[in-house]
Amino acid sequence: MHPHGVLYSVAGSLFVVKDFADLIQKHLATNGLWEPELVAVVKSIAQQIMAKKGKCHLVNVGAHIGTICIACASSVSRISAFEPVRSNFEHLNLHRNLNAVTHMTTYNFALSDHTHNSKIVFNEKNTGGCHVVSTDEIEKNIRHAQNHTRNASVECVPLDDFAFNETIDIMLVDIEGHEERFLNGAEKTLRTNLPVIIIEIWTDQKRKHENMPMSQHEMIQKISALGYTTVKQVGVDTFVFY
Repeated sequence: MHPHGVLYSVAGSLFVVKDFADLIQKHLATNGLWEPELVAVVKSIAQQIMAKKGKCHLVNVGAHIGTICIACASSVSRISAFEPVRSNFEHLNLHRNLNAVTHMTTYNFALSDHTHNSKIVFNEKNTGGCHVVSTDEIEKNIRHAQNHTRNASVECVPLDDFAFNETIDIMLVDIEGHEERFLNGAEKTLRTNLPVIIIEIWTDQKRKHENMPMSQHEMIQKISALGYTTVKQVGVDTFVFY
């Protein structure tokens, strides 16, 4: 047991389950590692970079409670993790401290296209699906944006406003439909660093259901235009850009 919940050892990492009704926490307790295929991909890329450079900086955008970045911590030399939802952020820090990931820095921000406070969609049954939504998305009737929590907001900043003291090698992004705005606020950083980008891009079926104007293919083209020549698909909606 742990003061904050039930402690589980999962594939060499420690995780605390606070709420068994939550999708990802329940999975950790009953099925083990969340998205093991993705973890394996991140680890493999990180190990190649470490072998070549002797270091690897992973930036995790939408880190949630750390199920991916904590599981990959031993394969990188530095982690910068962004998680805007306060309860998720505190849970992320709990896992960082519990696993003694001293090379990890956490930020309680969402990454977007400009500095502002944003409404959020919060689902207690799936806290990994929490995400920011803009006023524009609400007004344009983007379906998921209509479920925003009306009495809560989070701080958003552009990645380009951050001055990291070392190159970004891997950019892991899972932000539930906010990718276009993130990319608009990260273009300078991405063009300069050209990290390997591992990003979830919803399928066209999902994007059409959500009334989103940009297709999956158009999102892939937008990222490729930053200087990437190779794209590989992992699973249904995750893409790796080299």
